Amino acid sequence: MIQIVDIKTNENQTSTHIFLKFEDNTVNKELYTYLKEQLDKFKLYTNNDYSTKLEIKYNNHIETLTIEITIIIPVKIMPKELDKSVEIIMNKINLFRNYYESQTEIFKRTKYITD
Repeated sequence: MIQIVDIKTNENQTSTHIFLKFEDNTVNKELYTYLKEQLDKFKLYTNNDYSTKLEIKYNNHIETLTIEITIIIPVKIMPKELDKSVEIIMNKINLFRNYYESQTEIFKRTKYITD
């Protein structure tokens, strides 16, 4: 199951960068291959006002998938209120987690049907 292992933010004059790091230690090579392709499509599901970057790493030895997401939000649309900023971060975490879990479930069902 996917878990968030790190959250960081960094602000500069033009944007806020939100760094999210997830890990899943239940991923075999076959699932990783499928997820890598599907996670590349994740950007299509995010808000177009934000820039989203994904970095996906797989450790074959311990069968762990690490996903780092960087969301860059321009200052002009980043809320000044802390609770609104936290809400954006939580929404992004939940959006990603739901997408990831649904893709994992699709893989498992498809594999079950074809086996």
